[in-house]
Amino acid sequence: MLQARQSGKNVPRSVGIIGFNNDGVAKTLGITTVSLPLEQIGKTAFDLSQLEKDPAKIKLKFRLIKRKTV
Repeated sequence: MLQARQSGKNVPRSVGIIGFNNDGVAKTLGITTVSLPLEQIGKTAFDLSQLEKDPAKIKLKFRLIKRKTV
């Protein structure tokens, strides 16, 4: 965001910024982000390692958390 502003860009009018994994920095700075289901990812990885799931049938849900940067 700093680089965009230093280049004369207005966030979010001129450029949108989207973060990844909804961490504390994104929350603090008001950055729009994608929230990942980390617990589900871990469980699915374990299940796959035990051959308990067909990888072709795995669907994970994520959420887009809109804040001030889009």
